[in-house]
Amino acid sequence: LNHFSEFGINLVDRMIVWAGGIDQIKVRYDGDEHLRPLVRDGRGAMLIGAHLGSFDMLRALATKYGFVVNVIMFTRHSRNINAFFAGLDPGSNLRVIHLDPDSVRVAFEIRACVERGELVAILSDRIDAGSRARRREVPFLGHPTRFPMAPYLIADTLGCPLLMVLCVRTHDSSYDAIVRPLLSSAPAGASRRVRREAADAALARFVHTIEEFCYRTPYQWFNFYDFWAQGNLSQSRAESPQP
Repeated sequence: LNHFSEFGINLVDRMIVWAGGIDQIKVRYDGDEHLRPLVRDGRGAMLIGAHLGSFDMLRALATKYGFVVNVIMFTRHSRNINAFFAGLDPGSNLRVIHLDPDSVRVAFEIRACVERGELVAILSDRIDAGSRARRREVPFLGHPTRFPMAPYLIADTLGCPLLMVLCVRTHDSSYDAIVRPLLSSAPAGASRRVRREAADAALARFVHTIEEFCYRTPYQWFNFYDFWAQGNLSQSRAESPQP
């Protein structure tokens, strides 16, 4: 009951934000100093989050710093969603990019966004059933769990920073927005092994942070399904993770 109640409150706050009422939500920032150099230098970056708290509060960051945030989602209705947001708030800095697993188009869109100095955001705590995307298996909440590697590999390829963003509710209409750096540009000429180790370390920091906030705010982890049975838990202990 507490879990669904928390989700209901989250939905109401999302509607307030979608309707342009971000000023009605109090947000305390922790780690936003990692965004200031990006603003100063006009650099783009990738942000990753989880189904924990409210990813929609990214709009608060976009409003505060004047960033355009492009959210990657599995939806074929991105044009309608963007029109919906524009209708609610004509000054919105948030756009939706449809992620089609059978197309490489999104990779070019991400590159274009980053080159324009925009942010590209994606939730990265689950793997869709049937996905052939690269993944790593790491311990999470006491279970071996697979996480996608795409955000780390894309950020490394583009040479842009990768930051983790979480926004959890602390009180009524009050949130903490947490920004953590995960991956910076690899040194020129770095070997494939060095770059892979950096990506693995970034994933470990991401998973550790999710665990930390799952323990802090367990009712705000909105994964309403059997998480470890949906392709995240290893089917075979003998199967090694993909490189």
